[in-house]
Amino acid sequence: MKDVYKILIALSMFISGAALVPVMGLPTVGFNWQRYAGVYTPAVLDINHTSGQPGSFFSVTGSNYTPETTVNVSVNGVPLGTVNTDSNGALAFQIDSTGADTGTYFLEATGAETGLTQFDLSEDQPLWPQEGTGDVFRLPANIAVNLVRLPVIMNLK
Repeated sequence: MKDVYKILIALSMFISGAALVPVMGLPTVGFNWQRYAGVYTPAVLDINHTSGQPGSFFSVTGSNYTPETTVNVSVNGVPLGTVNTDSNGALAFQIDSTGADTGTYFLEATGAETGLTQFDLSEDQPLWPQEGTGDVFRLPANIAVNLVRLPVIMNLK
């Protein structure tokens, strides 16, 4: 009796699927998703140095933002100010880490799009001088994130 139920369920699924085939209007050409792949280009935020000593300057450039708009700049959730994008959707600014604490900083530039990058301040890194152009934002004290990096242990048996 159990087999009869299985056969009836399979037969009803087959019939319902076969009944829908003429109604579905299956496309004769597959969906060409590749032509839509380049439609969205995310905002990119680049920094010239990923680490430096407190007191260093970091040059930041951004691209793929909406042209001629205002973008909010923040570090670790603390607003630093705003910059304007040019007619190509690019931006540039400087980060001054004078007086900032050692640790990790997550930099975010948000307009209609959001770009992210990060950098670290550590006493054993080089002191980078100011280079590049754009507005200069000073990092406030007491906003550094101190990440705990754990070692990777592998069992090689």
